[in-house]
Amino acid sequence: MISREDESIPPSSATSADSPVVLTIGHSNRPFSEILALLKTYGVQILLDIRSRDYSNLVPDFSRQRMKMRLIADGIVYIFMGDLLGEEPKGGHFRTRLETLDLIKVETSEPFDKGLSWILEESRHSRICLFCGEADPFVCHRHHLVGQCLVSRGLRVRHILHTGQLEDLQPDLFHRPREAI
Repeated sequence: MISREDESIPPSSATSADSPVVLTIGHSNRPFSEILALLKTYGVQILLDIRSRDYSNLVPDFSRQRMKMRLIADGIVYIFMGDLLGEEPKGGHFRTRLETLDLIKVETSEPFDKGLSWILEESRHSRICLFCGEADPFVCHRHHLVGQCLVSRGLRVRHILHTGQLEDLQPDLFHRPREAI
């Protein structure tokens, strides 16, 4: 198990200190070297890319092939899972009549559930970090969608902020574990 020296923030009431931890990070316009340093600092073993698209036109260093090669050189496994956990998973109709994203349809879809189940299982033996494009987790689906669902299933989710500090994800009203309501 990975050492837990980063416990300066207590766990939320929805999880315990013994819950598996999943980290999140977003790249925005930061250099790859800065993201890599943070991943290494927090002992990340698997970077799980949950962007809907596995590339960035603005920052080519964050395209799938480049990232995969650079991460593997540092002992970090890169896995793309945007097809299951992206803001709009493939293979479904997740838009409302007004063309806004229907988060309930996404959360209850088979692909999304498959992605969450993979994280739940793998987080028992590996330090996973969810990766997306938004630097601020509070405007990203890794907080509002994926992270909330993981917390409701008993995992502890911590965001790596742009400062490098960690912040626990607090469950929203709709994602509290049943026993906490």
